[in-house]
Amino acid sequence: MRLPVITVRPGREKPLIQKHPWVFSGAIASEDKGIEPGSLVEIRSEKGEFLAKGYANPKSKIRARALSFDEGEKLDAAFFRKRVAQAVQQGGKIIRPPFDVEGVGRIAIVADPTGAMMGWMTPMNG
Repeated sequence: MRLPVITVRPGREKPLIQKHPWVFSGAIASEDKGIEPGSLVEIRSEKGEFLAKGYANPKSKIRARALSFDEGEKLDAAFFRKRVAQAVQQGGKIIRPPFDVEGVGRIAIVADPTGAMMGWMTPMNG
């Protein structure tokens, strides 16, 4: 399955190369049509070079959030299970184990060692 692509303006790749996960709206040169909030996307340079995979929100100033900087890594249920397990191994706590939300996808909620909570979601279409 080909993911929709968000293309970053020249000179705006550096944060992603340095593994910063956010892509702000001003950094975007172009994006495929029809990207819905929560859609999984590839983030590429204008030369077509892979930078990251993540999820998009065209309604936010942070238009994309990178989840992986490995082009070969699939963003599937196994990816998210692995990330939840890594969070627990590093002192986090599972607040809500993975569960299904009808019409949305599969979600897990984890707290990091400081108590800050985050959720991981595998969209229904992903």
